[in-house]
Amino acid sequence: MSVMASTNPGRDTERQKSEDHLRHLLEEGFLTQRAPYNRFQNFLDLKDDNVFAAFRRKLESFAELNKYSWHEMAGDDPWRRNACATRFLASFGKEYWGDHPEVREKYLIADEDTCSWPHDQKHITEAVEILLWKISVGKSKAKRASIFSASTSSSTEPAKSAKPFATQPAQRTQPTEPVTPSVPAAEQAQPTKASAQTSQTTQHVKLVQSTQADPYKGQVGLLTPSRVKQDESVTPQPIRNTARPTEASLSTQGSIINRDHGPRKPVAEPRADPAADPVAEPVAKSQNDRDRVQIRRHNKPLKICYPTDPAAHDQRTYFLIREDSCPTEARSLGWQMFGTSSELIDRMEYEVSDLGDPSARQLREESNSPRFSYARIHLGWSGTTFVIRRGIDQDLQELVRHVSCAWHADEKGKFQAEEFRIEAILKEKE
Repeated sequence: MSVMASTNPGRDTERQKSEDHLRHLLEEGFLTQRAPYNRFQNFLDLKDDNVFAAFRRKLESFAELNKYSWHEMAGDDPWRRNACATRFLASFGKEYWGDHPEVREKYLIADEDTCSWPHDQKHITEAVEILLWKISVGKSKAKRASIFSASTSSSTEPAKSAKPFATQPAQRTQPTEPVTPSVPAAEQAQPTKASAQTSQTTQHVKLVQSTQADPYKGQVGLLTPSRVKQDESVTPQPIRNTARPTEASLSTQGSIINRDHGPRKPVAEPRADPAADPVAEPVAKSQNDRDRVQIRRHNKPLKICYPTDPAAHDQRTYFLIREDSCPTEARSLGWQMFGTSSELIDRMEYEVSDLGDPSARQLREESNSPRFSYARIHLGWSGTTFVIRRGIDQDLQELVRHVSCAWHADEKGKFQAEEFRIEAILKEKE
């Protein structure tokens, strides 16, 4: 007891000095929403940038996994930020600022008056609360900027692609250089009327497909309401006031549209029953509907369901990211717009960079080459599974299509979902 009595006063004095110093910094405004991140690192006594970066990622993942809204925490009311900071430190405060020497050596600077848990719990909680405020404001601004950028791009590029259909519809059936099937030279010297119309019909189908696909190449900004009218304007419409098609042209057109469903067969006369055409299922109610059903991209309809208010759903949508080699640990990432599939995989790789074996992490940090080549995606609300490959932006567009249609169905009351979870398992090169 005498030893304890002789050592405790000095230790209590050091802690009191540390507490007074932290309180003085907070009162003087050392930490604010606009303060640089290195001030938070210094205040919390985290020893280097890597430790602080891992601490920040852990804080963001905790907030997202526990359904704290970045939009709400970015507001003036500190209640949500305080609740999140309190719960987070209840789980990780002792891990970072506990009394164990090995823990303090791992995370904190080597000074005697560093923060201590739970002695400095009040000041650490206030600092983490301000840090959450700063992160929330940054994420809210980034989300508004991405929505504005997607809305701007959707209101310009699709309109340019739709212009040829509105101003020069006749060019779709009168190509300057008709594409003819591969035939012997003797037959090419004397083209028949049926072969000429075959070339025109072939060029018509290719023009509609390529023009519709170009505006969405390499883009994921498909969730804005302004894109709805743009997409409908690009939808190919039947040409009116044209010459009545001949028997030969109808036969040729039928064989071209069904080129993926069997060998070409001559047709004696036009078929009146659309149910006989395997590509026209389900049976369309009008000629416009039949055109939409028949013209396909990657064997899927071009039509996408668009939510009226995407911002009302993206707070409930998030990625849950794992490594294939470490499936028991996961990181959460809120829904964001990514320009390419490679950007998405790079961000996922960054989120899980602190998981797994420490020696393996060090080897990965020394290598500058991308580690993962694709991600296996599982949609929690529908059970759909597919992959997103690095450099294949159409895979990313497929993800956006699923998310957009799910938001639209939830908005229309077709089904109710508390969250839209996108599980991703990163796979290395095989």
